Amino acid sequence: MERDGSGGGMRLWGSLAALAALALCFAVGLPWWRQRQAAPAAAYETAAHESAQGAKDMGEEQPEDALERFRKERIQTREMEFALLEAVAQDLEAGEEIRGEANRRILDLTEYMEQEVTLEGLLRAQGFAGVLCTVHSDAVNVLVRGKEVTQAQAALILDIAMRQTGQSGGSVRVIPVG
Repeated sequence: MERDGSGGGMRLWGSLAALAALALCFAVGLPWWRQRQAAPAAAYETAAHESAQGAKDMGEEQPEDALERFRKERIQTREMEFALLEAVAQDLEAGEEIRGEANRRILDLTEYMEQEVTLEGLLRAQGFAGVLCTVHSDAVNVLVRGKEVTQAQAALILDIAMRQTGQSGGSVRVIPVG
């Protein structure tokens, strides 16, 4: 790499090193977090299994709700992401760039969560009772309970998602879950 005297090349390498260090923090922190969460997850799975078994014993059929399962997984994943990012952001041994990147990522996740909650509320207000949204920097997914979504419903969902998130129509996916 050629140096131009402005330090731009060094800044690029510093940024790449910061991103690599952040990725390393996730790689190291993920197994630790999973181990830490294993006991509550096992207790939740046991309770869910016992509840479903009790319903079967009583002759009731309890279909697994894919949207609610996904919502729980989204919450668990976000909690893990926030915990890891907060640990990096508060680690004084991490470089300033790494801590800054962790704080920026926390702010991004917070913004996405706010957009998801608002989007879900707006869609419920339009009559979509079962809806779950995920927002990312380059994509919006809208899961809607039902076997299919009409063109009019898809157009309404698309319009609301685009206005709320600022994403283009090509970045928004409407997915029926039935």
